[in-house]
Amino acid sequence: MSRILVALIAAAAAGAAFAINSSVFHDAPVTRLTKPELEAFRLFVEKTLDEAPDGKTVEWKAPQTRFVSKVTPHNSFTQAGNRCRETTIDSDSYDRQMRGRYLFCKVSTGAWEFALPEARRATGK
Repeated sequence: MSRILVALIAAAAAGAAFAINSSVFHDAPVTRLTKPELEAFRLFVEKTLDEAPDGKTVEWKAPQTRFVSKVTPHNSFTQAGNRCRETTIDSDSYDRQMRGRYLFCKVSTGAWEFALPEARRATGK
């Protein structure tokens, strides 16, 4: 499972990525998506991170499941030589809603990974 997919399941994460206690997100809206929809959502988020300008909100609706998510990149910068973007993901299924602000960095493989800001990584806070 790709790291962005893990982050999406945690949302609406060894090196630049960090682990999240996934039990906190047991009832996250993305748990309503089918496997193909989850993959389509992951691709949508990656495309948004690659192409959307800062401040632009892009919306995605699942084709079968009652699920909608809005992704808004806020701040683009370079961290440890990687392109990074602070991003808000606001997801809503018919009975669950989750909104969070996340940091994604594009690593040398071309994949976007859920990351910690440099200052937090350096101090362990």
